[in-house]
Amino acid sequence: MTIASPCIRHCCLDENDVCLGCRRTLEEILAWHHMTHEQKMKIIKQLAERASQSK
Repeated sequence: MTIASPCIRHCCLDENDVCLGCRRTLEEILAWHHMTHEQKMKIIKQLAERASQSK
């Protein structure tokens, strides 16, 4: 099963290199296509937490 990128095409990095659209770090964005299924699932779970913390 392939996990789609969480990118929502609102790419803009904040001062901490976190995308304001999908909430991934620049490092996570660059590594996405090389991550394992487990790594991607971990990131997806963290994104919801990051989004709620930024409000």
